[in-house]
Amino acid sequence: MKNKNSKKNTSRRGSKTRTASGSSAVKKRNTERNAAAEELRNPAAELPAEAELPDAEAEALSDRIPESGGQSDSRELSGGKSSGDTAAEAEGSSRADSGHLYGEEKESEEAPADRQPRPAGKRKVKKQGRSGKGSGVPEGFVSGLEEQTKARSRLEEEEREELRSRQRRINRRALQRERRAREVRRNKILLIFAAVFLAVLLAVGSQVVRKAWATSNLSEDVLAYQDMVEIYAAEEDIEEYVDVLMAIMMVESEGTGEDVMQSSESKGLERNSLDPEESIEQACIYFRALVDMADELGINDDKALIQAYNFGPGYLEFLAENGKKHRQKLAIEYAKEKSGGEKIRYMHLYAIKKNGGWIYKFGNMFYDALVQRYL
Repeated sequence: MKNKNSKKNTSRRGSKTRTASGSSAVKKRNTERNAAAEELRNPAAELPAEAELPDAEAEALSDRIPESGGQSDSRELSGGKSSGDTAAEAEGSSRADSGHLYGEEKESEEAPADRQPRPAGKRKVKKQGRSGKGSGVPEGFVSGLEEQTKARSRLEEEEREELRSRQRRINRRALQRERRAREVRRNKILLIFAAVFLAVLLAVGSQVVRKAWATSNLSEDVLAYQDMVEIYAAEEDIEEYVDVLMAIMMVESEGTGEDVMQSSESKGLERNSLDPEESIEQACIYFRALVDMADELGINDDKALIQAYNFGPGYLEFLAENGKKHRQKLAIEYAKEKSGGEKIRYMHLYAIKKNGGWIYKFGNMFYDALVQRYL
C-alpha cells in the first residue's frame, strides 16, 4: 500500500515538473508572439523584411497548455479528472511536444547548407504597408485623405479659374477703355479738321464774296481794262495786286479819260499826260517800286501801299519811323505836315461823314478808305 502511494506521489511530482517546464516554454513563445503582434500593430515602427511568427503546431500546443503553471492550472486543464489521468495526459503531451521538437531539429539538420535554418515555431510574413490590414491605420483613413486631396485640388483649380476669369474681365475693360479713348481722339481730330476746313472755306468764301461784291461795284469801263491790268501786273510780278489796281482805277477815274490810273505824275509828267495803256503800265511799275521799298523798310501792310500810291514813297519812310503800320490818324498827320495845315473843300460822302467835307491840301488823307470799298 505504501509503495502504491509513493508511486502516485512520485508520478504527481513528475507531472507537476513537466507541467511547469511546458508552461515556461509556452510563456516564452507567447511573449515572442505578443512582441511580434505589437510590432505589426504599431504603424510608426519599421517592419523588418521578414517577421518570425509561431507556426501552427506551437499555437496548437499553447491552446492546450494554459499560460500560468502550478497545481491549480493543471487541475483546471484536467477538467475535474483525477490527478493520475491528468499526469498521464500531460506526460503524453510533453512527449508529443518533445518528439515534434526533435523532429524539427532533425529536419533542420538535414536542410541544405546553402539555406539558413529557420528557428522552430517561426514563419515568414511579408512586410505590410502602412495602410491596409496589419498596419494599425483604418482602411477608410487613406481613402479619406485621397478624397481631401482631390477636394483641395478641385478648390485650387476653381480658384485659378476664377483668377483667370477676373483677369479676362480686367483685360476686357481695359480694352474697352482704350477703344473709347481712341474714338475720343479720332473725334477730336475730325472736329479739328472740320474746324480748319470750315475756317478756310469761310476765308476763301469771304474773299470770293468780297471780290464778287467789289467787281459788281466796279464800273463797266474799269472792267474793260481788266485784261490789260493783268498783263502788265504779270510783267512786274505783282499778279496778287490786280484787284487792288482795279480798285485804284475805280477811285482815280472810274475807267474814263486818258490817264485812267492817274500815274503821269509818278513818272515826272504833267497830269493826264498818258493814254490808258501807258497809264496802266506806269501804274504797275510804280506799284512794284512801292512793294520793293516796303520790303526794304520792313513794312508788311497792303493798306500802307495803297495810301503810299496817293501820298508817294515818302509816306512809307514816315511809317517806318511810326510803327510801320498804316492808320488813318497817321495819314492825316502826314498830310497836315506836308500841306502846312492848309485845308481844301472835299465834298465826298465819306469826307462829309468824317469831318464835314474837307481834306488837307496834300493828296487825299482818306484814300485807303475809299479804295477799300472796292476790295
